[in-house]
Amino acid sequence: MAYTIQALLGKRNVLSSIPIDNTNVISLPQGFGMIPLTDQIRKIYDIAMLPLTDEGELPAQVVKWSIQLSNQGCIAYIEAELFGGTGLQVGVVWCNGELSGGPWVQERNAINLALEAIGVDKGDHRDRFAALDLGRHRFTGDWVK
Repeated sequence: MAYTIQALLGKRNVLSSIPIDNTNVISLPQGFGMIPLTDQIRKIYDIAMLPLTDEGELPAQVVKWSIQLSNQGCIAYIEAELFGGTGLQVGVVWCNGELSGGPWVQERNAINLALEAIGVDKGDHRDRFAALDLGRHRFTGDWVK
């Protein structure tokens, strides 16, 4: 079973603080939100699919947004591509306009490290990924349908 995600995460009010054309802020638990980097967004802004896992470098546009947004609150960029339980995931965090964590590139736990760094509470869930219900959709584009 395949799973991919490529998104910016943070508090909903932070993600809404600067306009990014053609984006939706998806509501998540705990007051968090997500801006999925869909095929349309990636095409408009010339952002590669899964740039850190495939190319080893984060696109300048993603860095620019993350720096701007993180002046209002901590922001995480996440990406993952998994198939049959194997694959890679990435997490990077910015706070106060500066890189503050990562990039973590791992088979497991990179996204959870990023979510912990931006304040996601695990609560009664098995991990922070589950606490935000990030497994609700299998593909990034499904978040906006």
